[in-house]
Amino acid sequence: MDLLDQLRGQVMDEQREHDEMLERNQASCTTEVAFREGEISEGSSALRRATNQLAACENSRDKAEVDLAQTIQDIADNQAALALAIRTREDENAVYVERVAYHHGAMSAVRGAMGILDELVAESASLVQLSQHTSALLRTGVKVGLAKHYTPVLAMFA
Repeated sequence: MDLLDQLRGQVMDEQREHDEMLERNQASCTTEVAFREGEISEGSSALRRATNQLAACENSRDKAEVDLAQTIQDIADNQAALALAIRTREDENAVYVERVAYHHGAMSAVRGAMGILDELVAESASLVQLSQHTSALLRTGVKVGLAKHYTPVLAMFA
């Protein structure tokens, strides 16, 4: 029995050592599990923040793309309006220059008519000369698009 008690004591000692080792391992595992769960929680939180930041950046990018498209369209519209304004200014300037030239011609015709009238008053001009100047005045009035304003003057010579 002594041998049995001794074997029994050894088995109990070994069991106690194994139980202590199990407790240490379980405590270590519990600590490791808690540490890893904390890391998982931090990682999940970081992922959630990064996902939210990504969504905000994507929304910002999408808005910027829409704004860029609108800005490009606005620039194109403004350039087209500017080109139209420049063409209109150039066209109107050409009309102005043309009308200045016609008006100079009209002023010359009026001066000539005034000269003919002076000669008629002095009785040294003919009706043929008056007719030529009246026709020149009428042609000039039609060219500049102001014949209706010349009509009263022309009516006086009729």
